[in-house]
Amino acid sequence: MKRFPARWYAGMAAIILFGTGLVVYTGIKAGPLLRGPQITVTSPAPGAVSSGGRVAVIGTAENVSYLTLSGRQIFVDERGIFNEVVLVPWGYTILEIVGSDRFGRETREYAEIVRKSE
Repeated sequence: MKRFPARWYAGMAAIILFGTGLVVYTGIKAGPLLRGPQITVTSPAPGAVSSGGRVAVIGTAENVSYLTLSGRQIFVDERGIFNEVVLVPWGYTILEIVGSDRFGRETREYAEIVRKSE
């Protein structure tokens, strides 16, 4: 039975560690691209009731290259936060937030608001 020198084992260990590190690094960097766009609406709360006509829609968007609020393009700041004020009519309103990434994948979130008379 042939024995390998200690240098060979050290070299193989270095190659295995480097390969494992490369796989982990690639997974961390590619994770957001594989998940696609993500939108979180923090305000208004689901089923929120408003007595005024102006409502602030606040949330975060990750991995998004194009973002719309009820068909109108909106923008995020450097941290991925959007903050838009919209006018809502009397009664029940559903606002649709759509985000798409550079690969064409889309995600949708909805904000429901009830405007009551003052």
